Amino acid sequence: SDEDHRGKGRRGGDGGQERRSISSWPGWGGGRRRPSMPVSGRTSSRSSGARSDGHQHTSRSQSRRNSTTSALPRSMGSTATSWWFRPRVSERQNEGEKRNSKREKTRSSRKASLLRRTVNTALWISDMIMPKTSRGWGLLVLLTLLMFYAVDFYSVSKEIEAEHNLHSAASLGSSPNRDAGSRGSVSQSGVDQAASSQQSSTVVGGSHHTRAEHAPSHSLSSHPLGTDQSTGIHDHAVHAISDGASQGSETRQLSHGTTAHSSDNGGVHYVPSGLGDESGESPFNHGRTDLHVPGTTGPMQMKQIMDWYGKLARAYLAPFKGGISRSAWEEILKRRTYALTPPGANKGVQSMLFQIKNNEVYLMDPYEVPKNSKPFYRSRINEMIWLLSKLASAGRLPDTEFLVSIHDCVQTASKQHPYRAARFVESNPSFTIVGCNFSDNIPFPMWEGDERRGGGYVSWEQRMREFAQDGLSWESKTSKAVFRGGVRASTYFLDKEEYEKHCASVGRTRLASLAETHPESFDVSVGGRCGEKHYTLSKLEFAEHHRFKYILYAEGNCFWADRINMQVFGPSVIIKQETPCGQFFEPLLKPMVHYVPTDFFFQDTMDRIAWLKENDADAMQMVKNANEFASNFLSLAGIEAYAEVLLKEYTALLNDKEIQLQAGVKKVTGLTL
Repeated sequence: SDEDHRGKGRRGGDGGQERRSISSWPGWGGGRRRPSMPVSGRTSSRSSGARSDGHQHTSRSQSRRNSTTSALPRSMGSTATSWWFRPRVSERQNEGEKRNSKREKTRSSRKASLLRRTVNTALWISDMIMPKTSRGWGLLVLLTLLMFYAVDFYSVSKEIEAEHNLHSAASLGSSPNRDAGSRGSVSQSGVDQAASSQQSSTVVGGSHHTRAEHAPSHSLSSHPLGTDQSTGIHDHAVHAISDGASQGSETRQLSHGTTAHSSDNGGVHYVPSGLGDESGESPFNHGRTDLHVPGTTGPMQMKQIMDWYGKLARAYLAPFKGGISRSAWEEILKRRTYALTPPGANKGVQSMLFQIKNNEVYLMDPYEVPKNSKPFYRSRINEMIWLLSKLASAGRLPDTEFLVSIHDCVQTASKQHPYRAARFVESNPSFTIVGCNFSDNIPFPMWEGDERRGGGYVSWEQRMREFAQDGLSWESKTSKAVFRGGVRASTYFLDKEEYEKHCASVGRTRLASLAETHPESFDVSVGGRCGEKHYTLSKLEFAEHHRFKYILYAEGNCFWADRINMQVFGPSVIIKQETPCGQFFEPLLKPMVHYVPTDFFFQDTMDRIAWLKENDADAMQMVKNANEFASNFLSLAGIEAYAEVLLKEYTALLNDKEIQLQAGVKKVTGLTL
């Protein structure tokens, strides 16, 4: 059979001998020819000269070939061709398999040997190192502790060195590696170099706080959380008087020396007294009473609204009266990595350049911000494109260009401060969602399409009309302050870990603590973790907040929260935490006219609520004032007015009036990214 014969060929038996002598058989020409051999039985037609196409070959050579094959032994198998080639192929395959098998055995042997050597070495090392006595164990523990202390000391020394370099750079107003006055940045000089070794005063939300500037973290003995005097609540009186109040107005005394006056027209007015740096030019310093819109204005004409927004825009742009250079935004966009970013500054990877030319909107996005950002960041960009496209298409915007940073915090700092925010001192006209009294960045409206956060511009007015609907009478509302929100580490602390040491003293967790001790005045629930405590949020729909007479505003990320733009439309009095940052319209709000201010650490919040309970009519008037302000300044027409006025005032300060489209810009008029 074929199997028997192939087996013999592989084993070198008789079949192999026949294969080796086949070239000497008669008729094969001494091995010079290798005829195709017929398969017995199945290919009998070929042995008689038949072809598959029906033609016959009767040549002499074919006859000789046929006669030759008849002499082959039957033991050669059914296919002579297979008998001739297959043994050689099989032998090569077998040899390859043997070699592979040998390699695998060698490799396995080496692995086993290496493993044995490794285990033996480890056992030898452990035997040499592991102590044999209790004294040896004690020495090992001591050496381990010393090693950890050495590593910790090294890391702390690096932090101190970085802090020193940061303060040195801040005191100079520019980076040590930067030429003075270059890149279009306006350096901030005059920073007190002794601030790193002496205590200085810092304004937080309009309150005067004494802090040690040189300390990277806070202790209860050196910051307002440890002493009432440092908050300024007892030292500085807050007076509430009516607009145009006469000498015959009735006066009511509040706690902590706060005085309230009422008048016939029901208006209320807030005059701060001794609240720190009130003379500063930043619109977010609460001493800027020239920016406060009065109460009881009623519906305002668009010209009046634009006049107020024009005054606010000029206040934001005051640091750039000397002109704005194109290199200002170029400097920010170059900060791709921290290696290219000055110590204490933010990277520029969430910044984009908008250009408006010939009533078209263009976007230069070198870092693909919409693609790589969180959904609500991408929503901010799309809403901004929608607003700019609407204004540009109507011919309401000049040719201009400006940098936009879409994250929650300011991009740059204009003066030294001790907070967890951009700390490298420089002045830069970046457009951001928020403005602060320690930054020259320009706040710009960036509504969000997520309806839980704002609903976008298209549906904004309809949603606010629905939000303002209230089926409850004022008398039927609960005299409590309501708040719902997530736990956020206060930006007041340089380190989040430091915040977690003071959960009950600052931030939204401070409100939760107040609600636990004063449930008769608060309905507060927060969700998240602070320190070792976990807070479970008891959700409340927007409309359900209307059951309460008072609603709280508390900072989220970066000293602000994106909720007061809705709260001013609502039917409750806003008790607003005074913070150093806010949205574009907030400097126009007048304390004790549109809202009730409370200090940054909520230490006087109980007194504010007590005052509101005693002065129910004034509380109702504040709600009306806030609603009028919202209808005038935060309608879609009002928001458009601010954007138009701001961009015109900004463009007038550009050094390069001719706008040249940058390489790589994309036309985005009316598009959604």
